[in-house]
Amino acid sequence: MSLAVLWVSAPLITFIEGYILTKCLDLVPQFVDSGSTRVIRRSLVLIGGAASLVMGENYVSNATAAFLTTGIPGDLLTGALGGIGIASGVLTWGSPLLERIAFDVVKVDMAMATDSQLVQGLVVPATVLAGYFTSMNQALIGAMAGAGFARGRETLDQRVAGAVPRGWVVGPLAGMILEFSSCWFLQRI
Repeated sequence: MSLAVLWVSAPLITFIEGYILTKCLDLVPQFVDSGSTRVIRRSLVLIGGAASLVMGENYVSNATAAFLTTGIPGDLLTGALGGIGIASGVLTWGSPLLERIAFDVVKVDMAMATDSQLVQGLVVPATVLAGYFTSMNQALIGAMAGAGFARGRETLDQRVAGAVPRGWVVGPLAGMILEFSSCWFLQRI
């Protein structure tokens, strides 16, 4: 039950944090002045790298936990296989999703992107350290939507943004139905 509550609340929490952080960082001259793009770019790269590390911790553990429970591989091999799988997915089929998140949901500038990555990079490790898992995409999209809302609602593509929560509902439900159906079928043969 707590995982379901976390799953639903994470985008709302990051929305609020993205909104607040954007409003706060808009008060810092280095993030407002267009001549300070070097500071923003460096911040974005550092925060993006940290978020990627957390993504590895979060998604590899999510993707390989069932595999690890078989007792066949060790932690290191399981983590390596999960990392290779995630890297392969990002480099092959992940491109459309990356582009949709980067360009279609919210029109962001570098400061807003930095804010969003920072929120994502804080929320996800906190949940992982607490022993829970959450979606990096949910955290990032919530933070981007909050940053966009702080700058004005016209930065949000409401059609695309509205489709995202539907995917968050359909994905887990489809997974449960598919898993239930598979187990039911395998028990019958």
